[in-house]
Order: sequence, then structure tokens, then C-alpha cells
Amino acid sequence: MSERLEEIKEKLDFHIDWASNTHYAEISEDELKEYRQFIIEQAEQVEAMQKLVNYHQQKQKEAEDENEPYRHQNKRYREALKFYADEDNYDHDVVEMIDGVYGVSNCEILNDEGETAIEALERESE
Repeated sequence: MSERLEEIKEKLDFHIDWASNTHYAEISEDELKEYRQFIIEQAEQVEAMQKLVNYHQQKQKEAEDENEPYRHQNKRYREALKFYADEDNYDHDVVEMIDGVYGVSNCEILNDEGETAIEALERESE
């Protein structure tokens, strides 16, 4: 709470106590008017700030909604990149196929034939 609001609170609390206990308190009509105006201004500032907060919360939600498809797209791309970056997927067996011609078998990358990348890109156009 600001110092000014604290001062007003204390004086008004004292004045309220005076009214309820009939103690004498020196507070002028001008001070009461000044306090009233200050409180109104503070309330108006709070209201303006709340409107600003609401506006920015709405804009943030709109931006999140607008970016949602890109989050899914990035997830697909990330998964495809992880597949191609995984060194284990390049492990393979060298086997003799026919008459001294050797080939590769059991290689995830070769078996995939780019399907992981194709799937990630095709889902983008859906």
C-alpha cells in the first residue's frame, strides 16, 4: 500500500473510531475531500490497469491460438530430426549378396527410405 493510502487509512480509521467512540479528531472537510479525490483517482487507475491486463491477456491467448499449428508442426519436425540424428539408426550389417557383391541390411535409415521425413512434411499440407 502506498504511503499516501496508508496515511489516509490511518486518519480515516481514527475518524471512524472517533465517530463510534465520540473521541475528538481534527480532520478538516478539505482533507476529507482531498482523501476522497485521491481514493477515486487510485480506484480509476486500478480500473485502467485491470483493463490493460485484460487486453494483454486476450492478445496473448490470441497469439497462442495462432501459433498452435506451428507447435504441432515443430513437434513433427523435431521427431523426424531425432530419428535421423540417432546414430543407432545407421547401424547395419554387411552381408554378401551374390558372388562377392556385398550389401547392407538391417539399417533403419535405409529401410525408412525417407518415409519419416515425408510423413512429417505431408502432415503439414493437411
